[in-house]
Amino acid sequence: MLQNSGCLGFGLGCSWRLILSNFTSSDSLILLSMASWNATHQVCSGGFLVSSPNYSILIVGCLLLKAESQLEADILTLVVALNVVTSMPLQISNILVSNNSILKLIHSADPTCS
Repeated sequence: MLQNSGCLGFGLGCSWRLILSNFTSSDSLILLSMASWNATHQVCSGGFLVSSPNYSILIVGCLLLKAESQLEADILTLVVALNVVTSMPLQISNILVSNNSILKLIHSADPTCS
C-alpha cells in the first residue's frame, strides 16, 4: 500500500513513531521516504527508513542528488529507497511518501494500487 504520510519526522516536527502508531503489530515492514529540495542549487537531500510496526528500524539511508523540482527529488529518493529494499530479502507492505503527486502518478498508471 502506498500512502502519503504528509510529514515523516525527518526534522519536520512530527515523529515517525506517531506515523507508525497507525499500524498494528500484524502489519509487515514499512518504508518511509522523503526529500527536501533546494531550488537555488538544484539539489535535494533525501532520506528513507524501513521500520517494523513496533518501531524497530531495520534500514536507514540518506542521499544527496541533483534535481530540477521537488517532485523529481521525491521520486529519485523513492527510487533509491526501492532499489535498496528490493536488493534485500524484505517484505514491505506499506510505503509512505511525502508527496501526493507520486501517489497520483502511480495510481494513474495502475488504478488498483492504493
